[in-house]
Amino acid sequence: METMQNRSLYNNTFLLLLLMFSVFEIKAQENPPVPIEVEVRTSRNLNFGSFTAGSAGGNVSVSYDDQRTVNGDIVELNFGEPVSAALFDVYANPGTIIPNFNLI
Repeated sequence: METMQNRSLYNNTFLLLLLMFSVFEIKAQENPPVPIEVEVRTSRNLNFGSFTAGSAGGNVSVSYDDQRTVNGDIVELNFGEPVSAALFDVYANPGTIIPNFNLI
């Protein structure tokens, strides 16, 4: 007898939920305006600083926090322009999804 009451309660709850979800309007985020306008301005240029390359070559990279890393036959020179990572200002509408591009 008790299982029959539970089954009836579950059926009534299911019907109530089904009725609620069929009556209430569910709103999703609207699509962004077309065309999507994104403006990128260079605030600071990439600067590797001073170095010289040997005959074997190598790599010079600059991290986001202005730390230079060299490998191979590269010699760092500690005079001239300071090392700096590139910095960009990006202007877009709030909520605009901007994909991550790797610049290599």
